Amino acid sequence: MPGRPASDRDRERFPEVAARIGEDPARYLDRPLLEPDREGSDPSFVIVVRIRGIDYLDVIGSWIGVERALERGPRDEVLGWLHQRAESLEAHGERGDRPVGPRRPALPKEVRWTNDRGSSASAKLQQMRTARADGGDEG
Repeated sequence: MPGRPASDRDRERFPEVAARIGEDPARYLDRPLLEPDREGSDPSFVIVVRIRGIDYLDVIGSWIGVERALERGPRDEVLGWLHQRAESLEAHGERGDRPVGPRRPALPKEVRWTNDRGSSASAKLQQMRTARADGGDEG
């Protein structure tokens, strides 16, 4: 039924998939792509954003299975988004396989900056710590 609403009461359910991957993809997939939902949001945008957030190939496979199993039949556009995400995961790795954050070179163990007077900042810091520990003047 192409015009069927995607409310929780009216959508198809796939509890076995939900038990396996932790969510029921039909929550997102069993909705029309062109009509705004009752909150006025664009359903295709919601689906695309959720698909881009999938980090595992087996989850993508489950989503593809649900899209194909829905009573209304699979939509090529949605299958295309799912296959694009699978290709991205194959190229870049699944979560846990990818490095987190930008790679930065390790800082050297001791970094010295020299001020205008020729003394290093690390030497000045050490001088201040020693003075505080002795209860003396930091300067």
